[in-house]
Amino acid sequence: MKASSKSSLFLIELIIAIFFFLLASAVCVQLFAFAHLKSEESIHRNLAVLQAQTIAEQFRNEKGDVDMLLQTATFDGSDGVYTCYFDTTGEFIDIDSEPSADEYFVMTLVPTTEENRLATLAISIQPPQGDTAIFEMETSIYNSYKLEEE
Repeated sequence: MKASSKSSLFLIELIIAIFFFLLASAVCVQLFAFAHLKSEESIHRNLAVLQAQTIAEQFRNEKGDVDMLLQTATFDGSDGVYTCYFDTTGEFIDIDSEPSADEYFVMTLVPTTEENRLATLAISIQPPQGDTAIFEMETSIYNSYKLEEE
């Protein structure tokens, strides 16, 4: 009788140990999944920053000339709001090729000019399935050459 009670206690102890290992492994799997999601989010944010910085530098190189900037990619839109699309490698793409929803990002440009001298460009980048921008920035350049023309 003592042998059977010892073996049943051993089995109960073994079951409890297995339960704790299962619980610990479930927590670890959740942590790894969360870390993977954060890593993907970080990669997308870095890509958005690089693309926005590239457009901002081109805007400043063109001295605020939006027409020259719009020739760098296929921008859609009018009325002062322009959109273009780029994939997860940073290459600008034509939206008519219909890539899958998780393969591209939407860049929105809103240029403004104050008193025909201060040119400002608002840049917003968001994933197509999201309403929240993953990166936004604004850049301005003072067009001193327009003073010389007047």
